[in-house]
Amino acid sequence: MRRFTWLDALRGLAALSVVVAHASQLFVGFAWLAPYALGSFAVNVFFVVSGFVIPLTLRQTEAPWRFAVRRMCRLFPLYLSCLAAAVMLRLWGLLPVSVFVAPITMHDLMVNLTMLQLFSASAPILSVAWTLSYELVFYALLIALLFFHLYQKTVVVSLVLIGGVFATTLLSPVAPSIGTALGALMLVPHTLAIMWCGTLASRVLSGDIDRRHGRLLVEALMIATLLGSLSHLHAFLEMISLIAAVLAVLLLCRVERRPAPAPLQSLGRISYSMYLIHIMVLTAIPALPNPLLRITVWLLVLLPVATVTERWIERPGIALGRKLTRRSPLSAAVSPATVSPASFV
Repeated sequence: MRRFTWLDALRGLAALSVVVAHASQLFVGFAWLAPYALGSFAVNVFFVVSGFVIPLTLRQTEAPWRFAVRRMCRLFPLYLSCLAAAVMLRLWGLLPVSVFVAPITMHDLMVNLTMLQLFSASAPILSVAWTLSYELVFYALLIALLFFHLYQKTVVVSLVLIGGVFATTLLSPVAPSIGTALGALMLVPHTLAIMWCGTLASRVLSGDIDRRHGRLLVEALMIATLLGSLSHLHAFLEMISLIAAVLAVLLLCRVERRPAPAPLQSLGRISYSMYLIHIMVLTAIPALPNPLLRITVWLLVLLPVATVTERWIERPGIALGRKLTRRSPLSAAVSPATVSPASFV
């Protein structure tokens, strides 16, 4: 599969932005809007990049079940390792309850093992893992579209997502009164629409759909999601961050002729580890009086730890996924060597 080094770099910078945003929140809270804007941009980058890259992975695996196995092996080893680390740190008294860390019960732990805790009444053990719940929903959407032969119905899927965004926006005034889980479910169309923007961009660049039609659909989806954000407390920042995320992905895809600098590629490789681990680092390491010194110490701990977990947890998980989905030589000889690009991306 073609490697988009600049998208890796962008994902690494987005993960670093989340770290800085959460570190800033510990200092001044979200009353200062800069941390919120930075975090919002980073999350939108994650969603758009996933929407862009994941269909390429699906195309490479040639079968939905292989895609599902590979993605589970990609996400769950590090996620479960971080859950185990969080539980142990709590037991040892090194991870106090904070704005980022909820109390842990056995029921909450069982629910968190599914990575779908966002859609339940259970408290998230790792607060940043809420994005992974939406990631799983996006995987399920792609597999369902393939199973029902709807993946090529680009316009239909886009219109359904736009309708879902407007429907949930109309219901948003009652969301706070009916619980966090239902509120998270109501944001599913909004999040899927953002990811689908990345998918449309991927299909346009690969030549699977007409550029003009793809651009119109992306613009329609963005307008729908932006209008859906008007009920949000920080609606203007949400709009700017989403537009910036989509434009950044599209721009970097066009400058891919030259690979991204090696340090930025390395940052991209450890972005998933950095994203999941940083909450434990920020919470467990004692606060220093000087904010700049405190952030420096956090990064000096976080970056090496993320590098180690990427090397010894993420990579073996990826290798396991490939091993489990590897086709036998006989099936490879019998099956077609390639599939139609329009079938998957």
